[in-house]
Amino acid sequence: MVESSSQPKAAIEPITSLKALIARVAWCFAGPVTLAFLTYKIAFSKDGWVTPSDIAFPIILASTVAARWISFRCGDRSNTIGEVTTLDELRRYSVIFISVGLLGRAQQ
Repeated sequence: MVESSSQPKAAIEPITSLKALIARVAWCFAGPVTLAFLTYKIAFSKDGWVTPSDIAFPIILASTVAARWISFRCGDRSNTIGEVTTLDELRRYSVIFISVGLLGRAQQ
């Protein structure tokens, strides 16, 4: 038996803004894929200490979080599995995503 939540979920509105759509694609797909590619490139590169990939990593990391905030502020409050995201969850996502990204980058 499936238990229902005592709090009703807000209806998720369809994305109607091009800005929100671009931001959603950036934080859901483009940012994480680019970060994975850069991590691989940095890990297996023998080009020295400061390479373009080293410079791009924190920029893409910050851009991905910024895209999530833009998406949220444009009215796209759903997460990747379609549930409504609260402001507290968004803050937690931002802190964890940046912390893990920077910690992983520092370990290389």
